[in-house]
Formats: sequence, structure tokens, C-alpha cells
Amino acid sequence: DVRMRVVDAGYRPRFEYVVKGRTADDAERSLLELAIPAVVLEVWRVCFDNRTGEPIEVTKMVDDARRVELRY
Repeated sequence: DVRMRVVDAGYRPRFEYVVKGRTADDAERSLLELAIPAVVLEVWRVCFDNRTGEPIEVTKMVDDARRVELRY
């Protein structure tokens, strides 16, 4: 888990997310076994250290928009 890794490393983490819906490209349709056309959600998660404001880790995730549940 990202949160445990950064806490164990001595950071005070804060996460920010950017979510974008878009049409899946050919590679994503193949990998996720999607029909044509298909919409995916592209989620960028940036982990910052609260003390310094410096980014610690950036993660990009892409998933089928029909299967994703966003909670906030």
C-alpha cells in the first residue's frame, strides 16, 4: 500500500487525484477486453509530502468506466 510505504519512510502523505474520461485506444481496448467504442477513466494519483509539498510518487491507472466506482 502506497500510504504505508510513505508513512514508514517518514513522510506525511497527502494524495491528489485527477480523473479524466476518454475513449479507449486500441491497446487499452485489447488489454481490458472492451467493445468498440469504449470509454475509460484515466486516474492520476499524486502523493505529496505535506511538510515540503514535494511529490513523492505518481501513479496512472486506466480502467473501464462501466466497472469503476469513484468514492470521494
